[in-house]
Amino acid sequence: MKQIKLNWPKMSCYSRELNLKSMFLFLAISFYSLNSFGQDRSISGKISDGKDNTGIPGSSVLIKGTTRGVVADANGNYKISVPNNAVLVISSVGFLTQEIAVGNRSEINASLATDLKALDEVVVKAMALNQKEKLQVLLPQ
Repeated sequence: MKQIKLNWPKMSCYSRELNLKSMFLFLAISFYSLNSFGQDRSISGKISDGKDNTGIPGSSVLIKGTTRGVVADANGNYKISVPNNAVLVISSVGFLTQEIAVGNRSEINASLATDLKALDEVVVKAMALNQKEKLQVLLPQ
């Protein structure tokens, strides 16, 4: 059997140590950057009416470009987990929609202006629903 002798490049002890250090540094930076990019953080706040600063219950808070979102509680308070550089889309029936860049804030309060055009449409639809419900109650089934 014939032996094959490999001619590997000869490395000094110093250059091997340098290679190991640079490889370790590269791996450490890679893991750190992967960890920081995937982090979500919690944002909370209150959605209020622009006229009298009362909370708007049932307002929706969505992360722009996704289907992730939450609904505000009875006082207009919300809490949502967002990725870095997120934009929140805040809306409610009868109010103008607002888009707010999160930035480095952890609390975002929004004051929504009334949308008079949409409010007129909602009132008409609500009256039609009420009349329909009264008819169903009066008619025997």
